[in-house]
Amino acid sequence: MFIGDAKTYGLFAGGSDSVSTFVGIWRTNNPTNRIYNNSGSGETTNNIISKLSELITYRPRKAVIVAPSNDPRTLVPQATTQANILTIKTALEAVGTDVWY
Repeated sequence: MFIGDAKTYGLFAGGSDSVSTFVGIWRTNNPTNRIYNNSGSGETTNNIISKLSELITYRPRKAVIVAPSNDPRTLVPQATTQANILTIKTALEAVGTDVWY
């Protein structure tokens, strides 16, 4: 599972299924793995936390958190962003997910 903002989603590269995106490259090189891209334009760490219960239902084996660059753009303090990422990481690890960030 990929979690992030528009750059992770691939907004500027043709969308999440585009081979030119980060997720598209993973899909191309790992065709037998299901890869879920839970990224979107404007995402912040607070948005991700609000969706945590949904994300956990997928019980991903691995998750890559690409910390949203929208936090500083929307003036979220760095300490809050770091705490939010830790909250996301901890919640995913609690269901057995390997988390990379």
